[in-house]
Amino acid sequence: MLIAENNDIDPNRKIVSRCCVALGSNIPSKFGDSLKTLNRAISDLQTLNFKLIECSNFYETEPFPKDSGSKFVNCCAIFESQLSAFDVLEHLHSLEKLYGRVRDKRWGARIIDLDLIYFDELIYPDKNTLQKWIDLSPEEQIKYCPSEMILPHPRLQDRVFVLLPLRDVNKDWRHPILGISVNDMLALLDPYLLNEIKKL
Repeated sequence: MLIAENNDIDPNRKIVSRCCVALGSNIPSKFGDSLKTLNRAISDLQTLNFKLIECSNFYETEPFPKDSGSKFVNCCAIFESQLSAFDVLEHLHSLEKLYGRVRDKRWGARIIDLDLIYFDELIYPDKNTLQKWIDLSPEEQIKYCPSEMILPHPRLQDRVFVLLPLRDVNKDWRHPILGISVNDMLALLDPYLLNEIKKL
């Protein structure tokens, strides 16, 4: 499979692409509880250049780190877009701000969380940088946070609350660095993590 890196694909390109967005919420918004908030966000994300293709089931999940707040509602959605990867990320951040998201605490309670999980087969900024973030230990993950866009999301393979809904919408997607499918990544996680998730 041909994998596109930063020097192969311009992230500012304007062709039609498919991307995955992970959505999460664990505190109410002006639109209602977390489930209502995510449903509204999926609707609001859709524009002329950002078309919903499929949305996963909704899941009630434990916060990360555990015991750091109320349970989340999570889902994943596949969109088709003519926006660039950078513009998609800006689109997500703009909607977060509109909903009242304040990025003052990492891994804290949040009204809305919109993460770009992948953008076609794009590896950004390059394989070595992505691999560096993938290889971080749990302790290092707490200390360090990327200051630039990293694609695919460097922690997706560790997060059952991303992988389970991603399986609903694109179970055959393969990680361009790890070379394994969504089901393979789920199989590598501790089984107890799956038991903590409730399908809504």
